[in-house]
Amino acid sequence: MKIIDYVLLFLINTLLVGSLQISPGCKRNIHQLKLGTDLTTSLQTKPQLKVLLLVEPTPFNYICGYANRFKEMLHHLKDAGDDVQILTPDSDPNCPKEFEGYNITSPVGFPLPMYPQVRLTFDLKLNILKLIRAFKPDLVHVSSPSCILLPAILWSRLFQIPLVMSYHTDIVNYAKSYLSAIPNLSLIHI
Repeated sequence: MKIIDYVLLFLINTLLVGSLQISPGCKRNIHQLKLGTDLTTSLQTKPQLKVLLLVEPTPFNYICGYANRFKEMLHHLKDAGDDVQILTPDSDPNCPKEFEGYNITSPVGFPLPMYPQVRLTFDLKLNILKLIRAFKPDLVHVSSPSCILLPAILWSRLFQIPLVMSYHTDIVNYAKSYLSAIPNLSLIHI
């Protein structure tokens, strides 16, 4: 990435999400974890967190680079005794309804044009709002870049819920690779 890409990402994160700091509303302070102690023991502090996980594409029946990362994170949250609700778009009628005992809400969403098996959502049916009202999460974790990021920012700000974003895709390099086949694209600077 060029330096301008980093600057733009920082500005977008700062403007849309707010300052990059640990929210005082977070029940478990990461700085309280003791170095040299068993991570699972350190995570089993009270009170447990209620985490709303918003992730695209689904890590449960789509093979991708971050699927293992999200599944491992869910294993750790389970070990810590935290409660999680998951929203991930999926068009498969037999998609998983739970993972590690955590409920999965799967709106159908829409296909990514060059990868129809990848489903995205802007959550126009307000599933996130319904989950927030029913579940009352302490924290919203959203994968980025994604379409679901926009409603995640909106609802977390309106309900004043701390928002964590994890960035998983190098959009600039993907765009250069996939869009290079389009004629006259050189007129557009990526």
